[in-house]
Amino acid sequence: MAQTDVRPRCADEDADTKRRLVAAATDEFFACGYSGASLRQICARAGVTTGALYFFFENKQDLLRSVIDPLAKGALELLGEGGPYGPESPYATGAVSRDYERASGVLHKITGEFFRQRRLVSIVLSNRDNVVVAGFLADVCQLIKKNTRAHVQACTGSVDSLDDFELNWLASTITDAVLEVLANDEDPVVADRHITSLLGFIRLGADAFLPQRV
Repeated sequence: MAQTDVRPRCADEDADTKRRLVAAATDEFFACGYSGASLRQICARAGVTTGALYFFFENKQDLLRSVIDPLAKGALELLGEGGPYGPESPYATGAVSRDYERASGVLHKITGEFFRQRRLVSIVLSNRDNVVVAGFLADVCQLIKKNTRAHVQACTGSVDSLDDFELNWLASTITDAVLEVLANDEDPVVADRHITSLLGFIRLGADAFLPQRV
């Protein structure tokens, strides 16, 4: 019985193939949108077979997840451990009651990172209803909610100053506002100004609202 000649897979080749598929998918999603993107065209762009695509990715949504992953990880890391309310921050230790400059710095960093990856942002903005993108934005919203709860507790000394509906509303408002800035501002300087205005509005509202709850 003749033996089949099967070459062992090379890790470097696998990594290069996967990289080319993600790059091709980024081009295709950006040019055609998620719904209009063709897996066959993505394979053609990458110079691989559809079998190679399905070796690395379960389906088109799995491929989209890998495309937006660098953007998602960067934003979530900034909002998490490196965010304004991480475990090492003044908020977490109760040493500072208000520090809007730190929160402002994080949002400006996120906006700056998004401007450096405009094509990925465009893919996210044009596919907000997609389950993968919606999951990423929900994670962002939950971290903002967590940060807001920690800030309110530090300001008022109470975990009950805002109820769950109010925290969800505030987190959704901030998330939606940042997305609107990214969708409408082509100039990062203008976007920075709008983020500053957003934070100023939130600060004025918090200053007026929170003392009534203490």
